[in-house]
Amino acid sequence: MVDGNSKSITLYCPLKSIACFHAQAVEVLRTLQSSDKVVGISPQAKQEQADFFLNLSELPSIGSTTAPDLETTMALHPDAAILYNTYQPAECETLQESIEKIDPSIVVLHFDCFKPEYHISDVEKLAAIMEKEDEAEEYLQFYTGLIGKINSTLESVKSDERPRVYLESSNDYSSCAKGSGYHQKIEMAGGDNIFADLATQYPAVDPEAILVKDPEIVIKLVGHTNSSIANGYSVDDSSSMQDLRDRMMSRPGWSNLTAVRNGQVYIISNEIYGGSHFFVGVSYLAKIFYPKLLPDLDPKAIHQDYITRFQGIGQDLDKHGVFVVPEVD
Repeated sequence: MVDGNSKSITLYCPLKSIACFHAQAVEVLRTLQSSDKVVGISPQAKQEQADFFLNLSELPSIGSTTAPDLETTMALHPDAAILYNTYQPAECETLQESIEKIDPSIVVLHFDCFKPEYHISDVEKLAAIMEKEDEAEEYLQFYTGLIGKINSTLESVKSDERPRVYLESSNDYSSCAKGSGYHQKIEMAGGDNIFADLATQYPAVDPEAILVKDPEIVIKLVGHTNSSIANGYSVDDSSSMQDLRDRMMSRPGWSNLTAVRNGQVYIISNEIYGGSHFFVGVSYLAKIFYPKLLPDLDPKAIHQDYITRFQGIGQDLDKHGVFVVPEVD
């Protein structure tokens, strides 16, 4: 067996107990109907995304790759531990060494589960490990069908016809450049990131540079449910996100931006832009960027289908949850 790190490993399949040091692995295991094998989770899954992971958030916290709780982890006697593959490599290497030193019988696996370029491979490999190939096939048909539809539609769009996009993270005037996951999702949706060529992946940007580059669309991300801006699965009131949008549109000089003049400023929850269901966020971006080219693309329906079919969440998104302001038809 080969994990996401292309490392050959020997293990007995299917695994019976898994310690997941990141939330994305828990999500993919639930997609594969294997979440009953998870015995320990990260603080992100337990606290920040408790309203998404529901009963799984009641499992013991084993810490994160940067701050692991090895005592709790060892007390759970897992068959395997899942760490990131390409994210936080130094921390993951240190954690792997610590786990193997304490208990060499624990198999350490490396899967990101949230990066588009590895997503299909990660799902397929985890499915093989858990002997859940049929579940993986159903999910990947859903996933590749969506991404394929977006890709085939946008093939005809010339580079100079792509909308200029300014994406801002939850920190004011913090954007993204080539090599970052945020940038990659803008590209997947057919946008032209105005700060793509900056030297660092998540640069702080000069407010004046935004005015000069004049984006046609502005995307502002807000954090999970611990954010000061209420958003996500447990929120029904969009006023907090709307207030943030109003404040952004009132920034000095922004009244002259094309995006502001045309009302193309959107606040999007990281609940759908990050993690293993990043494709939900991509579908929203594609709809925002190309409403006429993708008239039948329904991001909310895609989101609903995913959480109902693959995550076992019975929530009706027409009645509960706030993820995008203003709403995208």
